[in-house]
Amino acid sequence: MVLKLSTSPFVSPKPSSRAVDPSGHSKPASSSSIVRLSFLNNTNNGSSNTSSQVKGLERRRHHHYVQPSSQKPKHGDDQLKLSAHDIFSWSKRLLRLISLTSVVFVILYAPTLKTQGVNHGFGGGTQYLTIVGLITTWICMALGLAADILQWPGWTRCKNAILPIVVPTECAVAGLYWGLVYKDVYNIYPDGHRYLPFWVDIQMHGLPFIFVLVEMFYYSPTFRVRRFIDFMSLAMFALVYICWSSLCAHMDGEWPYPILQNTPCPWERLRLMLVSSAVGLAMHVVISETHARTITNA
Repeated sequence: MVLKLSTSPFVSPKPSSRAVDPSGHSKPASSSSIVRLSFLNNTNNGSSNTSSQVKGLERRRHHHYVQPSSQKPKHGDDQLKLSAHDIFSWSKRLLRLISLTSVVFVILYAPTLKTQGVNHGFGGGTQYLTIVGLITTWICMALGLAADILQWPGWTRCKNAILPIVVPTECAVAGLYWGLVYKDVYNIYPDGHRYLPFWVDIQMHGLPFIFVLVEMFYYSPTFRVRRFIDFMSLAMFALVYICWSSLCAHMDGEWPYPILQNTPCPWERLRLMLVSSAVGLAMHVVISETHARTITNA
């Protein structure tokens, strides 16, 4: 019996390796046929292993999908922006809370100076420009804090409406106070003795201006300068204060500040008031134009 081996279609057929001798017995197959048979088996096993490996990779890729690396930084950027927004919001609230606390403390501390008669007279403390500035600063910061907590845009609009008055007023208070005290302490203190502690002095005539200036430039993104309306509003505010201070002096028989009390001529006194108002208006123009240019360049 002759054993027939399957051959590859790419190999030319060769004679059978098992021949029949004249005696009728078959001879064993040659080594070349055995090698050819093993090669075919290895080829079939290799192709099946390769296909199984590809299917395994596809299954793993389907069940364990890894997000591309190009999308990962986006999630990190969102977290960074969110944290920066939170820091900005909390710093804004912290500034307003500190300014409110500082102003309340000063307003409550001023009446304790009974020997100086700060809270006495017809107008009480409102005849002093410093106290008026502190009250307007407190209102401004309270409106801003209420807008943060209640999330109502009306509070923000009210705060932005009085901000052009508060900032120049506090600037005029700081500039005039320290300038007059540096020139002659008797311009502010009748006996020449600065009875206010330094830290209270700073809280009354320095820190409020810094608070409202930071509020205007950094924590009021919706605020926009209205040159004519803001200028006329500040001018009316200065005129109202001059009339109110004059009424208080007429009722009390003396002016709140020694520099006005020591001026004998009424016109000279009026000139000093107008010059002080002009300083506030000039500061308003400088600060407003700086803010407008900053918003334009941003």
